[in-house]
Amino acid sequence: MRERLSLRGERVSEDIGIALLVVGAVAVISGALLYAIVAELRVWALVLVGVGAISLLVGAYLSREQVVRIMSTRQGRYGVNTLVMIVAFTVILALVNIVSAAANARVDLTANQGFTLATQTQEVLRNLDQPVEAYGFFTPDDEAAAATEQLLREYDLLSGNFTYEIVDPETDPAKASRFNIDQNGVVVFASRDRVTQTRQISEQEFTSNLLLATGTQLRTVCFLTGHGEHSILSTTDIGMSRAKEAMERELYVVRDFGFASAGQVPDECSVVIVAGPDRDLVEEEGRVDRDLLGNYLARGGNVLFLLSEDTPDSWLELLFLAGIAAGGGTIVDPASYAQPDITTPTIRADAYLPDHPITAPMIDRSLVTFFPLVTRVAPLPPEVMQGSALTVYPLAFTTDRSWLERDESSLFEPRFDADQDTRGPLSIASAVEFPADPRFPEDTAGRIVAIGNSAFATNQFINSVGNLDLMMNSVNWLAEQEGLIGVRARLNVPRILTLTQRQANWILYSSVGVFPAFMILVAGWTWWRRR
Repeated sequence: MRERLSLRGERVSEDIGIALLVVGAVAVISGALLYAIVAELRVWALVLVGVGAISLLVGAYLSREQVVRIMSTRQGRYGVNTLVMIVAFTVILALVNIVSAAANARVDLTANQGFTLATQTQEVLRNLDQPVEAYGFFTPDDEAAAATEQLLREYDLLSGNFTYEIVDPETDPAKASRFNIDQNGVVVFASRDRVTQTRQISEQEFTSNLLLATGTQLRTVCFLTGHGEHSILSTTDIGMSRAKEAMERELYVVRDFGFASAGQVPDECSVVIVAGPDRDLVEEEGRVDRDLLGNYLARGGNVLFLLSEDTPDSWLELLFLAGIAAGGGTIVDPASYAQPDITTPTIRADAYLPDHPITAPMIDRSLVTFFPLVTRVAPLPPEVMQGSALTVYPLAFTTDRSWLERDESSLFEPRFDADQDTRGPLSIASAVEFPADPRFPEDTAGRIVAIGNSAFATNQFINSVGNLDLMMNSVNWLAEQEGLIGVRARLNVPRILTLTQRQANWILYSSVGVFPAFMILVAGWTWWRRR
């Protein structure tokens, strides 16, 4: 009787041991996978691995004789080998995950790098020298919460001084009250002593608010009005609303102003843009626009002049004082033009000045620009510039087959007239650097860029080939933001895969039928061979 009870007890003990071995193996494998895949549950994963390890040890002890018997058979050895391989694979997977988490590296394979922050934003985050916290206030059912968290996570990865949190204002009213949040969908950026808010979910808006929270003043680009210039508010083909948006993407504040109302160039203007004036500078009692612009330049101002073939003489005279000869006709270039209009010269990469910050990136990236009805903008001859403190750079040139057509009536069928036309190559853009005026010793040197065309920067043409790059490179150079030259902020472009019905059917049937059927056939063939 005692022997029977003893044998029964040993069998129960062995059965319990086997069960513990199975449970322990499952727990260890599950815990390792959980640790490798779900970072938020790693503590519980370690607990699960620990419990599994204890179960394995206890189970091995209780069923030690049966384990020895099983391992002495061929099937037992195969089973042990399989178990070892599974454990080894799980451990390797966990180690790879740990190493990859410690040395995080990602590759953005989208065509426009749509999942990568713009270089401007990356530079801001790398130079962030104080803690900034971002709070996104969203209820769980708000669809914008996921997009906000994804974007903020990109910021968090680039700076140890940046942290973020998505807050439900309904379950955490105290935090919402702290920032005076009374509505859903607000993102707050808070530093030690500044707080900013925005409801727009975009990289440009987030980076702007991040800079404002740290006390950084954004540079302002001011478009002059009152002389028939292109409007930054107009969305028509001849407007410049897209140029405005491009500058805002590069973290500029963009506004317009007029001398009639402002009386001077506003103090906050880092760059003034004169975009295609078709009326003369005003000279009337109490207001002389040329003097107002001249005073701004004398104090170290920066101006971008976008001209045309019929820019009024008063503007050309102002540029003459800056060392630039502009106007005089329309450039025709039969060797390089945008089809079918011979009066729209194209400037290829090898026609830019190679060693200037504005144009060097154009060469590096092999960018082409085109200019409908462009006029000449060139440095004055050396004999005229002798003794001048100005430094003038010709930036881009037409081909040697081009000419400056002075007879506007012949533009429909232009022909070179050696008696009155000027043979190329011709400069169509120039940059000027000049020292500070001694009357204003506290101010810095100024800069001018003049381009013989304004149409290239209008809504109709600015996003064509390299036109946007030339425009923004010029603005960045004038604003002394050379580090941003040649780098454009990313645009979110929807990419849609269009399928025919036949292609859609193939994807459907192959995914739910062909491949599973293939795997079943392989499994059946393998079973048949081994039976």
